Amino acid sequence: MEDVVYRKLLLMVSELHRKGHQRLRIAPGLSPDGGEHWRCSITPITNISIKHGARLVDWEHLSAHYTSGAGMAFTSTGRTPRTWTR
Repeated sequence: MEDVVYRKLLLMVSELHRKGHQRLRIAPGLSPDGGEHWRCSITPITNISIKHGARLVDWEHLSAHYTSGAGMAFTSTGRTPRTWTR
């Protein structure tokens, strides 16, 4: 898969920061099957570990997840957290 999808995802978060949503964070990583797929979660800063700034505190809480294994599909908790708004 081309890196276009990954770049669009990161540019989207960058644009959200410019629009006033600076409390959003990404938590990137690789799939546990040897790193075949790139993963990236988008979550508020309150759901990022203070001990490790690229890890989620709670995978199920207030986060949207992307994996290159799913193409263009995202998964989400379906809730819009108040901390994502200005």
